[in-house]
Amino acid sequence: DVILGLGGNEVPDYQSLRYRLATERPGGTTELEVLRDGRFVSLQMPLEVAPEVPPRDITRVSDRSPFSGATLANLSPAFNAEIGLPPNMTGVVILEVVRNSAAARVGFRSQDILLEVADQRAATVDAVLEIIRYHTGDWPILIEREGERRATVVER
Repeated sequence: DVILGLGGNEVPDYQSLRYRLATERPGGTTELEVLRDGRFVSLQMPLEVAPEVPPRDITRVSDRSPFSGATLANLSPAFNAEIGLPPNMTGVVILEVVRNSAAARVGFRSQDILLEVADQRAATVDAVLEIIRYHTGDWPILIEREGERRATVVER
């Protein structure tokens, strides 16, 4: 399908589609005009608020780990929209890094996505905190920054 219009308005590009969706009221429906197999088709599309699952769980890390001074949060479609990340991105994001903290010395930045900590998947803030709580030894860490994966090992 090629999307041509939304709610009676032409959408010539992706930004126009995003704008039109953002100005529609959640809870109702809107008309979606598409080109399907060479024919124009009109569909009714339900409008729903993006879910916040899992909850964002914003947490500042303050223990003796490479993450001390970093503020972490769970990603969800709703939260991702607020902070400008793709809606399908999942995991844990670093929201803030305190200057001169352990996290700053490691080189973490705001909007880094934690993928793995100590060779374990960083699925949620709780999972990362659990890894931090019980981990001993060096810290292999895998992040995504601006679409690029970066690996590092922080020595204990």
